[in-house]
Amino acid sequence: MRPYVAGKRVLDLGCASAFGRPDWMHAQISAMATECQGVDLDPGAVERVNAAGYSVLQGDVENLDLGCTFDVVFAGELIEHLERFPDFFDSVRRHLVPGGKLVLTTPNPFALSCFVYRLSKDVWVNSDHTSWFCEHTLPTMAARNGIEVEKISYIGHPTPGRLRSVVANAARAPLPDRLKWGTMLAVAAPN
Repeated sequence: MRPYVAGKRVLDLGCASAFGRPDWMHAQISAMATECQGVDLDPGAVERVNAAGYSVLQGDVENLDLGCTFDVVFAGELIEHLERFPDFFDSVRRHLVPGGKLVLTTPNPFALSCFVYRLSKDVWVNSDHTSWFCEHTLPTMAARNGIEVEKISYIGHPTPGRLRSVVANAARAPLPDRLKWGTMLAVAAPN
């Protein structure tokens, strides 16, 4: 994330998720950005995050107007929870300076790990998810809403446990990134 947020004014949407974990993205972005304003739907989470010294507003990202703009709008693991994509993209455009970027992450449904999970009778899917996106559907949805995806890449997360990590890394080794890693990162801008 560093190249996209370091030294920038960042609006972090849906930022309270994973608050308190060592890998909490809002804390990392806040440490790198010149300014970081968070927004989250959950009023209790907003209260807890603000009590820890961060600047977070309660708001609905599908209907947001803060009256200010940012260099970057970051939406980490958020779009797959939404229902009104046109409203979300309108909110993003409203909050970007000319030349600003939308940076978002979303689960990669075609990652090897998803196929492994499918072997189980009980498929693990976050019950709050409304959709899946891939490197084809995300740019299509964005383009229909006035946003051009400029770059897509993939991010991996450490596999817990020594044996599990060795097996997972051996299985991933021959695969292209789009099948290897569980998170898709997209960089986009209004067109």
